[in-house]
Amino acid sequence: MYRRNNPVRSHIVVQFLLITLIACSTTFGLYHFISEVIPAHFFLGELYQDYWNEQVKETFETFQEYVTANNLSREQAMNSSWWYSSNTNVTLFFDPLPFVDTKNPEHQSYLKKNSIYVLTCSNGDLFATSYSPGVMYRKRWETWGILIGMTCAFIIFFAYIFHLLHRLKKLYRQIMLSTQQGGDTTIYLRGEDELACLAQKVESMRCSLLDLLEQEQESQKNQTQLIAMLSHDIRTPLTKLMGYLDILCYQKVASPEQMSHYLSMANEKANQLKTLTDNLLSCVFVKGKMIPDDRVLVNGPEFLAQILYEGCFDLESNGFTVELSSFDGEYTLNVSIDAFQRICDNLSSNILKYANKEHPICVHVTNSTDFIHLSISNYKASKSSDIPHHGLGLPSVRELTEYLGGTFSVIDTKEQFEVCIALPKVSRHSNKTP
Repeated sequence: MYRRNNPVRSHIVVQFLLITLIACSTTFGLYHFISEVIPAHFFLGELYQDYWNEQVKETFETFQEYVTANNLSREQAMNSSWWYSSNTNVTLFFDPLPFVDTKNPEHQSYLKKNSIYVLTCSNGDLFATSYSPGVMYRKRWETWGILIGMTCAFIIFFAYIFHLLHRLKKLYRQIMLSTQQGGDTTIYLRGEDELACLAQKVESMRCSLLDLLEQEQESQKNQTQLIAMLSHDIRTPLTKLMGYLDILCYQKVASPEQMSHYLSMANEKANQLKTLTDNLLSCVFVKGKMIPDDRVLVNGPEFLAQILYEGCFDLESNGFTVELSSFDGEYTLNVSIDAFQRICDNLSSNILKYANKEHPICVHVTNSTDFIHLSISNYKASKSSDIPHHGLGLPSVRELTEYLGGTFSVIDTKEQFEVCIALPKVSRHSNKTP
């Protein structure tokens, strides 16, 4: 369900204006309550009415004594403001009221009912009353109202500002903690305003940076692994080349045909070494990426026969017995000759190191509907676990098989070891695996 955007939650400026409105309203509300409501209820209410009437009466009587002692006229009495200010708690208001007759009973009742006092002057009477007793208390409560209202306004403002500063400080601490811990700390702020959006952007940048670092580390790992595999794969053709050259140098051949054969094999291994070193340099310069696709369409039975017969010949030359199945059927493979040669070299190297010569090496090629399955099994030598190894041969075979679009699996038991490679068959009219 779509959620409407709340401007108060989404914008700090709107929040600040709302806080300002609340602070002003609170200030005026407290001022009115303290300076008007409280005095009216506690000091000017019915509970204190008799007290204020007594205060007004005493003030009037004192002023009457002053007027009588100084024989003041009505005009002089009304203009005696200095005396009025001497008692700021009760202020008298004077009026001649010419229509009032003090000897009339009804007028006397009216004056008494409205708390109006008769001030006798030298030239006539004045009528005095007090409309707002407690002026001194009113001014005090007004002062308190202003002070308390402004204090509450400042508290509201500073509470909001402190809240913003606290959120900024929390965001800063999260960023610093994430930086110190390698970006593993999540950055998050509650809310929907600009600070929360800033935290989300920083969190997004943190995640993107971690992804980039992870990709870079993975690329470095792949590059290191590929260089190690290529370096490992170079050893097998180099060893074979050295063996062929050793045969030629010490003239261990029986006929010119055998010499030509070993020269051809040495030349082939030299070319393979050149290809591997080129791939190694390419790997360094392209940061661990696979070399450009060099797969070609080949006649499956002929290609497998050539590569596998050569591998079997090397194994038999080292004292192994090989049982090789026939290559039935007609099919096409889309393979890299160099990659498949590296696969066979790695598997041959593992057999030379770890296989038991007393048992035959079984090489079977099975033709299924969509795949060609190659399985090579051997019995383990009794001390195969004590032979030093680099652990790169089988990972290299797996990666090269996946590069060719196939699958690679291993069956490893206590006595036997078997590898299974499945390569997809393709149509003669396509350069891509299905």
